[in-house]
Amino acid sequence: MADAIRCALFTPISTHQMGNGLAHRARFWHEVLTGFGPVRTVVIPLAGTPPTSDPNGIAETIVTLTAAEPSTAHLPDRARLAPEHTGRLWQTGRETFDLVVVLRAYCAPFAFGAVAGTDAVVVVDLDDDDAAFLDDAGDHEEAARYRALTAEIERRTERVVSVTGFGTTSAIANSVETSTARAAARVPGRRVVMVGNFGYPPNVDGARWFIDEVLPLVGDDLEFVVAGPGSERFEPFGVGYAADLAALYAAADAAVVPLRSGSGSRIKAIEAFAAGVAVVGTTVGLSGLDVRPGVDCLVADEPAAFATALSELLDEPDRALQLATAALADVVPRYTRQLVAERATQLLQRCIAHPAQRVLVRAAGLDISAVSDLVVTDTVSMTTHRLGAWEAALFVMADGTSTLTEISDELAEIRGSSLDMVTQVTATAAALTRAGLVHTIRR
Repeated sequence: MADAIRCALFTPISTHQMGNGLAHRARFWHEVLTGFGPVRTVVIPLAGTPPTSDPNGIAETIVTLTAAEPSTAHLPDRARLAPEHTGRLWQTGRETFDLVVVLRAYCAPFAFGAVAGTDAVVVVDLDDDDAAFLDDAGDHEEAARYRALTAEIERRTERVVSVTGFGTTSAIANSVETSTARAAARVPGRRVVMVGNFGYPPNVDGARWFIDEVLPLVGDDLEFVVAGPGSERFEPFGVGYAADLAALYAAADAAVVPLRSGSGSRIKAIEAFAAGVAVVGTTVGLSGLDVRPGVDCLVADEPAAFATALSELLDEPDRALQLATAALADVVPRYTRQLVAERATQLLQRCIAHPAQRVLVRAAGLDISAVSDLVVTDTVSMTTHRLGAWEAALFVMADGTSTLTEISDELAEIRGSSLDMVTQVTATAAALTRAGLVHTIRR
C-alpha cells in the first residue's frame, strides 16, 4: 500500500500474557495490522491484569476502568465497565485511526466511543459465540444481553468475524506456528499433557472431570501433566505456566482436550497437532476444528470411552504416531499462521476498499426536549447538549434512512444550494457523533 494506514487494536487482554488463547489471538491481530501501518495497541483490561514487563516488544496503552454504572445495565457485565461514553472521553485529544480491529464483543462499546466522529473502518472479532456459551451455562439473561450487543455491532461495523464463522460472522481461525519439530528418536512412554488457561471455567471443569472420572480408569503408571496459568490448583499434576511448550510437547506421548462446555476453536488442540502429538478430545473440546475422528485424532465423551481411547494411544505407539502424522499433514496446514494471516489481511483489505454505505441514526438512551433550542440529554453519560439550528436539523434528520450525502442534498433544497453544504453537514455530523448523540449504521 502506498500510504501507511493508521491502525488500532482494542483488546481486553495484553498481548504479553503467554499461555492464554485470547492473548494469542490479540498478538495475531497485532501482527496482521502491522502489515498496514503503525499500530496502537489499546488494552481495556476486562480479561486479565496487564503485565508490567514488555517481553514481546509491543508497546501498549492501558485504559483505566471504573465501576460499572447502573445506566449500562443493558450491556453484558464486562461491557458495563467500559461503555461507549468512556471511550469518547478516552479519545479526547488523541490521534485518529483509519483501521481498527476490536477483540471481543464486550470491548466494542468502548471502541465505538473511541472512534466516534471519525471515518475509521472498524472490524470486530467476537472470537467466541458468547450468547450460545451462556445459554448452555443457563445464564439466559446475560446471553440475551450479548445477542443485543452483537446485533448492534453488526449494524455499526464494517465486518464481524469469529474463530468458527458462526451465524453471519466471517471465519478467521486460530493459528499456530509450525516450526516446532517432534523428536523422532524419542522412546515412547505414558506421559499425557493438558495445556490451557485455567482462569477459564470450561478448562477447569474439563481438567477436574479428567482427573476424577477418566484418570482412575487408565492406570496408575500414567504421568499426567497439567500446564498453564492457574494449573497449580490441580496438585500434584499442575506445573503452572509453561514457558517452553515445545519442550512440554516433545516429552509427551499424548495430549488431552477434555472440555465439556465452551465454544470457539481450541488453540491447545491445534498446538498439539502442530507439535506432532496424538490428541484425544471430547466433541466439545475439538469443536470448531476441521478434524476427522479416528484419522487425525480420537474423540470420546464418556469417561470409560475416553479412557479406552487414551489407553489405545499409550499402549500402541504406532497408532499414536499414525494419528499424529495424519493431523500434522492434513489438519495443521489449514491453521498455519501464514495462511490465516493472509486471509485476515485480505478481509481487512476488502473492508477498506469496499466500505458499506452508511446512514445516520440517533443514538439510543436520549431524552429530547425543545423550548427555543433542542435540548438532548444522554441518560447513560448524564450529559446535556443544547443544539443550535444546524445541529438540531441534522439530529432530527438522523432517522436511520439517509446518508450524509442525501441529508446534504435535502438541506440544500431547503436552505438553498451551497458549495460548503457537504463540508458543513460532515463537520456537524462528526461533532454530534463525538458527543454520542448520533452514529452511523449499515444501510
